Amino acid sequence: MNLAKLFKWNKTEEQDLKESNGITENQTSSNVVALPLPVDQVDQKESTLDLPQPSKLNPIKGLMSAPELKVFFDENYFGLGVHNGSNYQTQEALELGKRSLISKFQNTLSELVENKQAKISKLQNQMVAIDGISPSMTQQLKLACEHLEREIKLLAEQIELANQQKGWVLEAINRYQLGYIKGLNDAIEFENLIAG
Repeated sequence: MNLAKLFKWNKTEEQDLKESNGITENQTSSNVVALPLPVDQVDQKESTLDLPQPSKLNPIKGLMSAPELKVFFDENYFGLGVHNGSNYQTQEALELGKRSLISKFQNTLSELVENKQAKISKLQNQMVAIDGISPSMTQQLKLACEHLEREIKLLAEQIELANQQKGWVLEAINRYQLGYIKGLNDAIEFENLIAG
């Protein structure tokens, strides 16, 4: 390596450096070091930077952020309730609609449970494959399996709570029921308006 070339500055490189810092030829001499920008210019520069917002940072993801559950909870159950309430107008239809929601929720959770059980099987196969090679990696795989087993237990509890219209599914049921009542009221008012 040629150290002379590494430390050699030519005039064009020095001039480019000065211009990038906003320094003119009259402001510098060969033994003057360029200082950072003044505070007021630094503030202007920082305000143009795209810093990550706290809301854009990756939050800790739990079961509620599973894509399957997000899809379930993003459905417009209020709108479905309005539609069913205005069209069917019976207590039996309301109960059937709620049972349908519960069933859909339980099926979603059952799918999550199956996926997690498949992951546990895969992790257990990896533990067998590395048995005796890396005790620390074996321990990490065991911890991952235990975490998945806790999640499966929680999902099983939510499946049972859904039968009682409790737990995570309650939000969707409430939105559906509010929509159903609104749809029913709107239909009755409309019929009274036409009849009157």
